[in-house]
Amino acid sequence: MALFQNSGYAPRDPPGLTQMGDERMYHAYNHYVIKNVELWTERGVTAQCDIEVEHGQIKAIERELALPRGAHLIEGHGYTLIPAGVDPQVHLRVPGQAEKETAGTGLLAALRGGIGAVLSMPNTKPTIDSTEVCEAAMLELEEAAHLTGVKAYLTGCITHNMKGKASVPYQELAKWGVKAFTDDGVGVVDDNLMREAFSASESTGLPILQHAEFPGHGGVLASGPMQARLGIPAYPANAESDMVQRDIKLLKEFP
Repeated sequence: MALFQNSGYAPRDPPGLTQMGDERMYHAYNHYVIKNVELWTERGVTAQCDIEVEHGQIKAIERELALPRGAHLIEGHGYTLIPAGVDPQVHLRVPGQAEKETAGTGLLAALRGGIGAVLSMPNTKPTIDSTEVCEAAMLELEEAAHLTGVKAYLTGCITHNMKGKASVPYQELAKWGVKAFTDDGVGVVDDNLMREAFSASESTGLPILQHAEFPGHGGVLASGPMQARLGIPAYPANAESDMVQRDIKLLKEFP
């Protein structure tokens, strides 16, 4: 759930506060009631209602609820409650790039923005292309995910070190819990490696997130008035469409 002020995009601090290192990390009370809140769901808008939450699960949604013994009261008047969002492409930089982001800062930012789950890319140092690195990344995310309540999922690489030369151990990474395979911002050029990736997708049930772009085109900006005015190389559209066409052709080998 995400709670926002009706007067603007200003998320309210979640209930409860603790510390993790030098970072401010949030966690929810085990049992609380949000009263007099405007609720948005797929069924529409409920102007004023009360919501009881216990151990992270919604127990009741009513026009008016009595405060159960031991439950914390959150006054929701002037706020809107919506389902939390999902961000399927984030860079938590775990492991090895704490100067850019940490598990704590990344998941706290997600929480503050009303995001309840994220999918983190594997372009880390080292890249997530082995079970050892995958285990280290998951351990680093675990505490921050627990304290914020934001679910953090990992992707694994398609190729070792995202270099497009050799496949990763797909089955082992799948067993460790990665949710997809991707070389993030690098398109996989080699046809045989993509065949292996699509085959692994079929056997593991996990998606392939391809960056559809053949490298080496030298383009910087899409063709147009600004590109012409700046006098920089045009970005050819076929650099992307050709890879999409190639991948569709390969996928036809997997009926």
